[in-house]
Amino acid sequence: MIRLVTKERQWTLLFILPFYFGYGQWLFSFLFMMLGSLFQWDLNSANIDALFNLVYLALLGVVLVCIYRDYLKKSYEKMKGRWLKEITYACTLGSLKFYVINIICSMMIMLIHPGGVSANQEAVSQLALLEPTMMIVSTVILAPLVEELIFRVGLFQLFYTKSRTTAYLVSSLAFGFVHIVNGLFAGDFSQILYLLPYGLLGAVLCRFYEKRDTIFAPMMIHALNNLIGILIIL
Repeated sequence: MIRLVTKERQWTLLFILPFYFGYGQWLFSFLFMMLGSLFQWDLNSANIDALFNLVYLALLGVVLVCIYRDYLKKSYEKMKGRWLKEITYACTLGSLKFYVINIICSMMIMLIHPGGVSANQEAVSQLALLEPTMMIVSTVILAPLVEELIFRVGLFQLFYTKSRTTAYLVSSLAFGFVHIVNGLFAGDFSQILYLLPYGLLGAVLCRFYEKRDTIFAPMMIHALNNLIGILIIL
């Protein structure tokens, strides 16, 4: 596994994690709202939510690529001669494993909480039907890029050198939490049940990252899983 250099680890600790898990979305929401008022955008709530998600992920993706540019260059170099193999794996066995675990997690939730719906999945479904183009770009291209760089490269590597078990736990639980936090803030505490399936999927992506020895493997599998989900919705 390619290690982050000291500068990249410092940026992860001092900027990326505080921004993503703390003030980033709130700050961007405020600026986005101010721009909307200034230019008097004539948009409905679905347009605003989808556009906000798209622009926020795009800008965050650019920042992450700039910060991790040396890591990504090394990863790209390491992938020479392996692209066909990794793409084939992502499109076949990797995606199949991920999809089976996804189905098992969904069945577990149905048994524990019959009729329950993930607030995150419900929000994605509604926006995908109303703004399919923006949501396809957000969920299939930008979200896998941003989330894999934050959770697998940033968080996972940060703890991996100290403890492999801790790295899995922290990265997976954080991945699960960000997918339920909006539901919790809305007062639906049943969403805590979805920490298990989302967290387990996060652990599987960590395993892909560790075993395949390239961040591009979980990125591709993540993207394919999201694409399947969007196509099912549409």
